[in-house]
Amino acid sequence: ASTAPPSRWTSNSLEDFSLFVVLNLAQWPISKEALLEAGAIDAVKPIMSEGDLQGLKATVSCALLGAEWSAFPDGAQPASKSTAELMTNIVEKKGKDGQYAYGVFKLYTATKAYRDL
Repeated sequence: ASTAPPSRWTSNSLEDFSLFVVLNLAQWPISKEALLEAGAIDAVKPIMSEGDLQGLKATVSCALLGAEWSAFPDGAQPASKSTAELMTNIVEKKGKDGQYAYGVFKLYTATKAYRDL
């Protein structure tokens, strides 16, 4: 386990890559079930409070995994706002300065996460 906070994870580090794998696997029923059985929501949930790329990936992951509304920080308001902003950025073909480039997230993933919130 890393001792560095998620905001300090380097791009493509083991931690960063692992969270992205969870995000991608959470989209599909069979792998979603395996992640739920492994306790992925509890593992990823603390990262949601990060206000950066890792927090966004954790938020989208938890939404896709069907986390309870109460699991999201601050009444899920930041989760819905960041996911809506992500969808807008994808449609406008742009990233978010200092966080992610265009093309990192797919519209299918973002809209499904927003629906699942």
